[in-house]
Amino acid sequence: MANLLDYLKWRGDLRFSPAHPINDIDAMIFSRISYLPFNKIPFHPNSSISSALKKMQPLPKSAFLWDKDRELVDLLIDSERFKNLRLSFYRRENDKDAAKQFSAIAIQFSPRDFFLSFLGTDGTIYGWREDFNMSLGAEVPAQAEAKKYLSDFYRRHPLSSLYLGGHSKGGNLAVYSAVTAPDKIQRRIRKVYNFDGPGLSKELLSQDLGFSILPRIDSFIPQDSVIGRLMEHREKFTVVKSVAENLMEHDIYSWEVEGTELIRSTTSKRSDFTDRTITRWHESATDEERQVFVSVLFDVLENTGVGTPMDLALKWSTSAPALVKSYMNIDKERRKIMTATLKKLVNSIRASRREEKAEK
Repeated sequence: MANLLDYLKWRGDLRFSPAHPINDIDAMIFSRISYLPFNKIPFHPNSSISSALKKMQPLPKSAFLWDKDRELVDLLIDSERFKNLRLSFYRRENDKDAAKQFSAIAIQFSPRDFFLSFLGTDGTIYGWREDFNMSLGAEVPAQAEAKKYLSDFYRRHPLSSLYLGGHSKGGNLAVYSAVTAPDKIQRRIRKVYNFDGPGLSKELLSQDLGFSILPRIDSFIPQDSVIGRLMEHREKFTVVKSVAENLMEHDIYSWEVEGTELIRSTTSKRSDFTDRTITRWHESATDEERQVFVSVLFDVLENTGVGTPMDLALKWSTSAPALVKSYMNIDKERRKIMTATLKKLVNSIRASRREEKAEK
């Protein structure tokens, strides 16, 4: 199968031009660039992709969030299509106490066109906590930062055409900043790309924001997507084929490409089942129950040192004893609310199974 790295090898000699404009795979690569460890190198505004990324080559493997990011760096350095593009407006705002994790970078791919790439979750436990806090309805710190980032960038480049994008939480930040932007900024936005990122909260969608930007938002999810189906999606979304399974499909390096397009697919029964279950559970739980659920979950994860929710999902059997022990140390009142919330989750699973059987 071919992925975005193969696309770089195949199309890397064709520079951006009217004959070879930005496509979905270019946008996916731009969205991945924000994941690279710019905070670990001396970064100079308006440096080329090649000159900036060469500084990353000596970094240890541990500096990169995904193994294949190193190969991406090497290919971008030598790619005629990408190597001379300019990087600017790098911003990183992390605050553990505020559960805030945000980073973004601007990529200039033509004299008047900029792609604002928003980083997804960086692997920190507080970054994951912020992700879960998104489901509670209120604006989270990273969303506020994304909105400010877009506004600040527009003030510097008011006549430029803007493209926004990100993977995972980064996709949500791109969509959120675009949807909440004033009309004068929305008029400069050509396209917003959300690669397997959560949608928007019902609370936000219930506001009278106009949503004139929605036709310019494209969301992409793999066939077994979980994260990309969280919350509400009113924009167009495309299902793409991944060679991975279950949660590992979230890795965009597993997404198949052909030529300049992502290979299309359909959502799996597993993804549909999970989506129905989470939606039903989210609607049945009260605001307090959902808040306590997130609070207790991350308190337990931090106390046990298990890691992130992704680590928990992959190492559930070995982590269970420590999790149970830590859970029992939670104060009685929160534990009571948590138990009631988990019962609602079980009921949601049962209801989805009955619904699934009825459809057969």
